[in-house]
Amino acid sequence: MGGRGAFVPPLREAMRAFPIAGALLGVLAGLVFAVAGALGLPVAIAAILCICALVLATGALHEDGLADVADGFGASRDRERMLKIMRDSHIGTFGTLALIAGFALRVAAVTVIASLASGVSMVPVLAAAGAMSRGAMPALLNQLPPARDDGRSAEAGRPSRETVVQSLLAGGAIWVVCVWYVIGFWTAVFGLAAAAAVYFLVKRIARQRLGGQTGDVCGALQQTTEVVLLLVLAAAV
Repeated sequence: MGGRGAFVPPLREAMRAFPIAGALLGVLAGLVFAVAGALGLPVAIAAILCICALVLATGALHEDGLADVADGFGASRDRERMLKIMRDSHIGTFGTLALIAGFALRVAAVTVIASLASGVSMVPVLAAAGAMSRGAMPALLNQLPPARDDGRSAEAGRPSRETVVQSLLAGGAIWVVCVWYVIGFWTAVFGLAAAAAVYFLVKRIARQRLGGQTGDVCGALQQTTEVVLLLVLAAAV
């Protein structure tokens, strides 16, 4: 029999499934929200529980990236020092504030959507945001070189253009179908534009400040995109 590599593709190839994984995480969070509502809990508490479910399901992987990037970018302008700070397992003031802001904005957006969009299930909403927020991660890894020679992104390798296209198409398709179904077509289109804006902004900042990307930058991209997408939906209902 072959080794493990004969059955499990390298991470750079598996990245095409990132949007599918994000959608499944969103479904899980949406079901937690539905169960909390069925138990008679207030919408705000149900929103907190569903976002907590997202964090627990991923082991706070992307939240950790967001906090590390906030600490590194907030504490220094020297590239090497930023990378050193981002690698430090301790969390600083900027990282703490970024985590609080990200969590609070997601909870607030889910609360607004559920409160104002009568009858809308949070399952497709959170599945759409989960998929789309992960769809551009392979593109960032493809278009920017690793900022350091070791680390998660360097070990993962550069995904192929085919993987990037498949990931973008999968994330975009899930987003458009789900949002079009629950809210409307133009909201879906505006969300795509907002996600693209976040991607190019993060890419530009990472290139200018770090000279490339890291796993933490990818985590920060996912988190900021998810927040922006949920805010778009909250503004549209």
